Amino acid sequence: HKSFLLGQSCLFSLFPPINKPQPNINQNMKTGNAFSTILPFNQKAISMIRGDSKDYETAALLLHQGIVALEQDHYDDMESSSCDGNYPAVTGALAPISVQAKHDEISPFALYTNAMTIVQGASSTESEFADHEHANSLLHCILYYNLGLVLHLHGLSTGQDSCLAKSVYAYETAMGLLGEMERDPFVQTLELAILNNCGQIHYGLFQAQQVHSCLRLMKNTLSEITNGFQYEIPQQVSHFSANIIMNASHFARPAPAA
Repeated sequence: HKSFLLGQSCLFSLFPPINKPQPNINQNMKTGNAFSTILPFNQKAISMIRGDSKDYETAALLLHQGIVALEQDHYDDMESSSCDGNYPAVTGALAPISVQAKHDEISPFALYTNAMTIVQGASSTESEFADHEHANSLLHCILYYNLGLVLHLHGLSTGQDSCLAKSVYAYETAMGLLGEMERDPFVQTLELAILNNCGQIHYGLFQAQQVHSCLRLMKNTLSEITNGFQYEIPQQVSHFSANIIMNASHFARPAPAA
């Protein structure tokens, strides 16, 4: 039912070289597993866009480096058929980003500005493989979502359509990575955030069919959360229900020809 999404893409072939020093993240630090090595890329990127002086280019580069490192680690695991060290039990968490009001003034389709991060729990030895796969999948998706958000905000602040195009690729790749991941409340929020922000970009580009697809999938996901809207909309997803209501005209069918 997500056939309008492109899935994996040649996203980073779209990145122009960034002529600035490499971010100071040590990819070789040894802290027990590759997961704890890669997570700082995400955290540092979030910090680069949280303050008043936002550095979107460096944040995007950090997330790119984190994705490359994570994918290399996954490839190495496949080659060795083993997982070195115990992976922690993890859960997702929101990382709110302050955005200038002018971004939301572009259209009535409100941007979802929360970045995503991961909170680590205690290491697990009983279900090491499951924890490894879950941690990798969740972090991989979060890195791509946050990259999409960084490029999205950069595109809105500069008016560069090329940044918005890259943002859509990143969001769509994140959606593809969700795959069959268990839809706990955080993953459902992440799915809604991806669809919402893709819809916001398509809205600004007057791509009505894509907007309709995003809203329809958002409505389906919300229906799953609320059991067909028999229950109240949870506060953490109220942003998405508001966007569906505000853009209800996209669900209207054209009148039949006389």
